[in-house]
Amino acid sequence: MDLNTQEVSVLLVENLLLKQFKEIIEESASINSSTSFAELGVNSMDVLQFIGLLQENFPNLPLTIFLECGNIKELGEYLTKHYPNQISIYLKGVHHD
Repeated sequence: MDLNTQEVSVLLVENLLLKQFKEIIEESASINSSTSFAELGVNSMDVLQFIGLLQENFPNLPLTIFLECGNIKELGEYLTKHYPNQISIYLKGVHHD
């Protein structure tokens, strides 16, 4: 399967988002990027913490992002589409933590 640069970026972003999200919700179970936020039973504090973390790299990210994106996969696609310039910075920054 051939992936274009956009698709590779989305997959990398999804994997990093999933890793960060698992740390916030302290979830070690095998969830994937298609698992809905509702299914995970996240609380508002978890959501606010994750949004705050994301806003460090993606300025002006709406607080309603979890209403617009139902899972990590959709969130990765949204960020890649709406913040193309910040994606490479985000990917580099997370890898160096």
